[in-house]
Amino acid sequence: MVGTPHVGRHPFGVAIDSRRALAVLANRNDRTVSVVDLLSATTRGTILVGRGPVGVAIHATGVAFVTLAHENAVAVIDRRSAR
Repeated sequence: MVGTPHVGRHPFGVAIDSRRALAVLANRNDRTVSVVDLLSATTRGTILVGRGPVGVAIHATGVAFVTLAHENAVAVIDRRSAR
């Protein structure tokens, strides 16, 4: 095992950005997504996105799309938002 990065409650969906060595995880019960560095297995940050994030997709530009099940919406986030 390389490491165990800490993310939010009930991580549900994940998308991998292999170009940037990042994973974006939807934390279903926290209203957030976590950004994880795949090389160091550490959490880079957490971004508040809305109610019920469940699915994640990442565009080649690094923009992530997160489905919000309880809002019938999609959050569009720039990965650089994580702090």
